[in-house]
Amino acid sequence: MPTDINLYDLRVLGKSLEETEFAVIAALQFVRQLFNERGAKIIHGANLSLSIPHDVRNYACGRTPVCERQNVWWRARLNRRSRRPR
Repeated sequence: MPTDINLYDLRVLGKSLEETEFAVIAALQFVRQLFNERGAKIIHGANLSLSIPHDVRNYACGRTPVCERQNVWWRARLNRRSRRPR
């Protein structure tokens, strides 16, 4: 493993599903804030292996609060890349 690597350990499992969902959204916002503040890629990857049950009557596939937050984060990253000079 490279000696100049920094690891971020963002714990997102709460005591309830609501706490877990909130913690996941907060972790995604934290990562986005790092990108915005430093103007550079601080975190080069993230592993989100989650299974958060949701009420299918209220949220379609890909429309849960966690999915929506991830979509916002991903669009921001794509927009930032497209503005870079080549």
